Amino acid sequence: MRRIDHRKPGSPRVPRPRSPSPAARKTAATPLPAVVAQFLQRTTPLGPVAARPMFGGHGFYFEGRIFAIHAYDEIWLKVDDLTKPAFEKAGSRPFVYEGKNRPIEMPYWSIPEPAAAGGSSFRRWVERALEAARRAPAT
Repeated sequence: MRRIDHRKPGSPRVPRPRSPSPAARKTAATPLPAVVAQFLQRTTPLGPVAARPMFGGHGFYFEGRIFAIHAYDEIWLKVDDLTKPAFEKAGSRPFVYEGKNRPIEMPYWSIPEPAAAGGSSFRRWVERALEAARRAPAT
């Protein structure tokens, strides 16, 4: 099928604007949810923390290791066998999602209430999550 040229005779050809490539569309700046932006701001003193989209939420990385996640509009800190008892004692909740046949508990727990308000307590809990991330096998 031939394309019809609708230009007036002698008028210059103007290239059509191209739509962005799929890769460009994926990297287009999308505003971060407020809870993610706030967590990034509060962890700035630790060094370069990166947030990456993940399963409808975000993963937070420091030195290439994931140490926290954002899911269900909440931040969850990484735990391991050494840090989990402290989170339990502080009244934190585990991150649990509904699997195919049963609930699945992940190694992430909510930020304890006193630390959620900020201050030095917040930093200590985040540092525990960083320690757990460093001890975890690299993936």
